[in-house]
Amino acid sequence: MIFFSFPARGLYKTPSKADIDEYTRRQSCGLYNDITNIDGKEASSWEARKIVCSISSSIVGLSCPTSGFTRLCSSGIIIEMKGVKRILTSAYILGDLPHPHDQPDIIDIYLPDGKRIDGSISYMDKRFNILMIHANLEGMRSVSFETSLLDLGFEVVAVSRLPKSELKASWGQINIRIDHLESDDLMSSSCLIGEWGIGGALIDLSGMVVGMNFFSNCSTPFMPSSILVRCVEHLLTYGNVIRPCVGIRIRSPNELKLAELELVFQKFPSITGVIVKEVMKGSLGEENDIRVGDVIISCNYKPINSAIQFGEELFNMVEVSGSPLRNEKRRTKSLEVVIQRPSSGTVEHRSICLSDFAPVISVSWPVLPVPPSIESSMILM
Repeated sequence: MIFFSFPARGLYKTPSKADIDEYTRRQSCGLYNDITNIDGKEASSWEARKIVCSISSSIVGLSCPTSGFTRLCSSGIIIEMKGVKRILTSAYILGDLPHPHDQPDIIDIYLPDGKRIDGSISYMDKRFNILMIHANLEGMRSVSFETSLLDLGFEVVAVSRLPKSELKASWGQINIRIDHLESDDLMSSSCLIGEWGIGGALIDLSGMVVGMNFFSNCSTPFMPSSILVRCVEHLLTYGNVIRPCVGIRIRSPNELKLAELELVFQKFPSITGVIVKEVMKGSLGEENDIRVGDVIISCNYKPINSAIQFGEELFNMVEVSGSPLRNEKRRTKSLEVVIQRPSSGTVEHRSICLSDFAPVISVSWPVLPVPPSIESSMILM
């Protein structure tokens, strides 16, 4: 049975009427069928089922007790890195953990064959909402990641597994990212999922994993594999995810409102790059005179066309400088940025000194249900 995790002694925010209405609507759309159809395609076709089944042996169901009387459920993806298989999922399954010693000893894992095994926390970074679980996965198949950039309209399938080991899937397309997502590391698809789909795989039509799913009322956000794989590599290498924070939020031109796009187009008709939507006070972005409305056209002499590409470059800055935790080959690096400024019609260069690789200021994004500490935070680039 799929359920809301209602508050236990005030730990979770009670789902609003809008949340419940949306959850009910998703059920009525056929979310309890094998494959849902929301784009007018014949999603129950034989080809679609073969695609889902090609990866299903690497998708598990998860269930975990939280404070009070609730249990959260989600999905997980079996991955293999550095010769070890683990389960990758969202840190959502743990609920809101104010203290490290509150972590559960056991996470229930439901395998494709219906068996239940025990898992334990291996690595976690709640800032990026990522959790890796250790378990006996001998003989289990791991997924393959596709890390190339995804275009709007790209067809995808969200694959998940219920705690009873039942497989679920939803067909959709990559769509324009919705504004209320508080992270530039997320993209969005039209696939419909419920609570159990959080942490599940988003795959392309060849069965490759292109992202990991989260939850939103309006659309289904996901972290693309290009960022996801970097986060996993950092967890295995450094123990947590480390990336310099410039303190800006950016958008692709196709995510702008028409009035915003017009202002840029008047000065730079051949629009490329990404547009700065927010600059945090006191950030490196503000110190280097990056302003709202500026267009970033290149980063480290590479063309930038999406927020995801910009995030990848920030990861590159950490990796070329060695381990920031161990001070190996530690040296100051500069992020070389070229911007177009529509307000003046000028093209300018910025050399942003990145000498501090401290973790980003805050983190995460809404899921269902919404722990208060997650709801109020944001990730800045």
